[in-house]
Amino acid sequence: MLCLLASHSLLVCSTNTNEEGGNERLYELSLAGKYFVSDNSKGSVSLHTTYLNRRSNVDALLTIFLHIYIYIYIYIYIYILTNSCIYL
Repeated sequence: MLCLLASHSLLVCSTNTNEEGGNERLYELSLAGKYFVSDNSKGSVSLHTTYLNRRSNVDALLTIFLHIYIYIYIYIYIYILTNSCIYL
């Protein structure tokens, strides 16, 4: 999970050589990651979920899903009528 967050630039990863000679990874919050943290002791993604639940975003997602549903329905209907495969 830490590598995933680092790949999305929410964490910064650095490597360090420990006392036994092995490598260890150290993670710290990036500036973008600090946006989601309410204080130093615990994190929060409440801002992200609040953004996703905005009415305009929900309407946009529903419109996209509706278009996909209609496209699939028409594709299946044409396939049944012609009884042949349609290549897109």
